[in-house]
Amino acid sequence: MQHYTLRDLDQDDLTAIPFTPTILIGFYLSGEEERLKKQYQKLKTKFPDIDIIACSVESNIQSNFPHINPDKIQFVCFDMRKDAYHISYVDHEKPLYALKNENNYNALFFSIYENTNIEGLLTHLKDTLGERSVYGAIAARATIDDSVSTSVFYNGKFQTKKNSTLVWFINKAYYDVQGISIHNFISVGLELAVTKSKEKIILEIENTPALDLIEDIIGELDDDGILHFEYPFFIKNQKEISSISLATIKSIDREAKSIELFREIHENTKIMLSIPMSRDTQDKTIEKLMQTKFNFGFSFLFTCAAFKWQWDEIERLHIMRIAKELKSNFIGCHTFGEVAPLAGSSSSYLQNQTLTLVNINEKVDNHA
Repeated sequence: MQHYTLRDLDQDDLTAIPFTPTILIGFYLSGEEERLKKQYQKLKTKFPDIDIIACSVESNIQSNFPHINPDKIQFVCFDMRKDAYHISYVDHEKPLYALKNENNYNALFFSIYENTNIEGLLTHLKDTLGERSVYGAIAARATIDDSVSTSVFYNGKFQTKKNSTLVWFINKAYYDVQGISIHNFISVGLELAVTKSKEKIILEIENTPALDLIEDIIGELDDDGILHFEYPFFIKNQKEISSISLATIKSIDREAKSIELFREIHENTKIMLSIPMSRDTQDKTIEKLMQTKFNFGFSFLFTCAAFKWQWDEIERLHIMRIAKELKSNFIGCHTFGEVAPLAGSSSSYLQNQTLTLVNINEKVDNHA
């Protein structure tokens, strides 16, 4: 599978692409929608049959220097077999897309942050395709201000419908898709039960107002700490007891004594507090990521915006190491959530504050 990266479509010469691309994946900063539309028209004029997927992001990442914030819009195009993929908007309440042999597909999805049914959709996809067959990213924006919407884009149209997600289904017979997530925290203390919640808001923990209980344990949550995402929770997945995911506090309501997360939280879920790993443990965690050996094809690096805003230079060092040691090229972006298995886990889950790497590679005996 050939690939070609376009970093400035206003300047890039499309005749430089050494093949006829069939699909293009892009990431754009919120606020660049009109520019993206113009670039879409330029691409469709040159390649009428190309499929174009994109989602809004906080900022972009690339394997070349400078690794962070290289461009407001970036793309990668592939000459993927047309009969080896399917693209569809999917709602977890509706049947899946018209696919034959559904368990023969992997999926890479892009969802708007405002979607409150991401967990339901993820469960639906995993039940249909397989526990390790689903990867994804949650669209982001440059601010956590909810008055600014996130969006996904497919073949000329932006989608902001609350409960729809754009899914790229990739046939396993022709392409391998693998992914892994890592983070920089360890869990501490006892498991605590969420006894009352609503969508992304924790109302009660252990039958006590959520904010009261957490502040009784770790002290007052200050606004600056929340702004810099210093208070993530580990969430124990009910379906796979040995697997946990990370969820970041977005805001608190002192009057309601509640805590809002960047992801949905269900009643009876068990949570644990967390603290940052030591630098030595961080290095060992990055080593796990590099041991995945994505030596061929092309990779996407989805990094949580909270990871960037909290870790700053540490994140840059991690990305520099990945760019140096990873054998496949990559582009990526800062997101409001990532979907892949944590290192050592057997199933994909929605995460916050992770570095998530997803690799797509054509099987050698299935060239078009």
